[in-house]
Amino acid sequence: HLMRMAKYSALIGRHLGLEREEVQKLALGGLLCDIGMTKVPMDVLTRQGKLEESEADLVRRHVTHGLEILGNTEGISEKIVEIVATHHERHDGSGYPKGLKGELIPIYGRIMGLVDSYNAMTCVRPHAPTRSPHNAVAELYKLRDTLFQSELVEQFIQTCGIYPTGTLVELSTGEVGVVVAVHSLKRLRPNVMLLLDRDKAPLR
Repeated sequence: HLMRMAKYSALIGRHLGLEREEVQKLALGGLLCDIGMTKVPMDVLTRQGKLEESEADLVRRHVTHGLEILGNTEGISEKIVEIVATHHERHDGSGYPKGLKGELIPIYGRIMGLVDSYNAMTCVRPHAPTRSPHNAVAELYKLRDTLFQSELVEQFIQTCGIYPTGTLVELSTGEVGVVVAVHSLKRLRPNVMLLLDRDKAPLR
């Protein structure tokens, strides 16, 4: 989960033209944004099905826990602290912990919130169904200008495509592969490294 967070954050940062140092901060923010989850009880994190409100509140506290951990850690950039503090704020003010709205949410927090939501939808989670990358992108597009800034949603889709790097795909031939690159103009035709043949036997 965290490696994908770092990868997607770096990709969109590079796509937006950020300097190398800023892209590195985004990637590190992706690795650290959920560090507060280490303070959430494991039985809550692995609970099957929908969480009770009290359990959901324990999960939401991971932002505060993360800020406490980073506050006791030397050498952490203010930008990274900002990411941890704001990656669950939402464009329409419905996020947490402060209910920030629109441009009051720092740009890195807006980026990380978008990346985190996409990644959560496409990862295996005990309390929610997993979506395909295509369905996750469609959901983000539907939520533009409500939960997420419209322009950032568009940039995210342009960056990662319909089949983001790392996506497992089954070809019309029955072969299975992993997306290794997305063409900037042909987003429905990514470069794929084949892993399994049409009988699902591993390729040498």
